[in-house]
Amino acid sequence: MVSAIVLVRGTAAEDGRDRGDRWTLVVSKEPSGFHTRYNPGADLGRVPLAKSITDGIIEQLTFLIRNDPSKSEGGEIVMAWESTLVTARFSVVQ
Repeated sequence: MVSAIVLVRGTAAEDGRDRGDRWTLVVSKEPSGFHTRYNPGADLGRVPLAKSITDGIIEQLTFLIRNDPSKSEGGEIVMAWESTLVTARFSVVQ
């Protein structure tokens, strides 16, 4: 579960949307539908992203899924590039 979006096993896509200082993670059921072929009707949901600045420069766009040691199942999704880091927390519900 990412925020209030419940994802079932299968294919989904994610994309970050920048609105100035407000970033949003868009989760879609259309895995190839982002950028030039974006279809808002295929959105499963949107999650606010927390934005921070990195200590150094990240030269390549990097996606990470990190465990949260304080939770038995869950963590955070991380996207990082240049000096920007955006994150969204998630939990695994079975």
